[in-house]
Amino acid sequence: MSWELGLKLGKKPPLDKPALRLRSILSGTVPDHPPEAHHLNIAGWKMLGNDRWGDCVAVTYADLRRLMSRLVGAERYFTLDEVLAIYRTQNPDFDNGQDEGMYIHLLLDYLIKNGGTDGVFPIAFAKVDHKNLEEVEAAISIFGALWVGFTVQELHMSHDWPNNLPFDYHPGDVDAGGHSVVFGGFDSDRVGPGKDLKTWGQVRTFTDRGFQECVDEAWAVIWPENLGTSQFQEGISRDKLAAAFHSLTGRVLPLPPVPIDPATPADAADVEYAVAVKEYLRSRSKWSIFTPAGKLVKASRVWLGRKGL
Repeated sequence: MSWELGLKLGKKPPLDKPALRLRSILSGTVPDHPPEAHHLNIAGWKMLGNDRWGDCVAVTYADLRRLMSRLVGAERYFTLDEVLAIYRTQNPDFDNGQDEGMYIHLLLDYLIKNGGTDGVFPIAFAKVDHKNLEEVEAAISIFGALWVGFTVQELHMSHDWPNNLPFDYHPGDVDAGGHSVVFGGFDSDRVGPGKDLKTWGQVRTFTDRGFQECVDEAWAVIWPENLGTSQFQEGISRDKLAAAFHSLTGRVLPLPPVPIDPATPADAADVEYAVAVKEYLRSRSKWSIFTPAGKLVKASRVWLGRKGL
């Protein structure tokens, strides 16, 4: 479906298929994170054809891979042709006009089996309880971003979007169709905008009520880039993940060994330096793991922990 705004939808309804549940693989420890985070506030987001075709699911994949590659300092953002190649996996007659949208779950299955445009295979993916805002925020803290599908209402496009307002829930409004986006930010005060999303080349927001009522599926994708982060190591139980994966698939999950980085004792210079580091950290109430400043915050906290300071 499209509007006069020239924006299209294309997410098909959630599939009733077995899947890992994020809550079953959590360690029980939410990684250190600020009360407010905005991982999507970076320049250069693209439309990638979603004003012409219902390729939003393929676009979401491209947006996630941009974030993950950026996490390790080697940003890779797919071209329109690469996105359409992914779209063709569920629209094989695209060149003859087929434009029927995609299922998120089927694309995730495809990527697990075949790998993606950049040759990277996801490790696994898990369903997030989108009604539980604490679980959603924990998931964003661990993975940096979530793959989310939601039902667009007519008032989202006739009122919220053109007025640059957060997408809210409008009781009694007409459902326009399904849409797939990246969510990568939150403000946990439960007032006003609550969640950040990237859609149609822009970063917009959702109210918490809108998120809970309009979202119909949310996925945490475990990419190889996640495995080395302190957020993943703190927030996910590798044993629970391996057991849940085996129970679901009958296969052994090929997780690499945990990197060993032993603590080193602090000396007088470390103690003096730690005073300045802690003062800097107290000044950082907002940060993102995808920015240099956010990476410095995380590295500083890790260093203090290793030194026992």
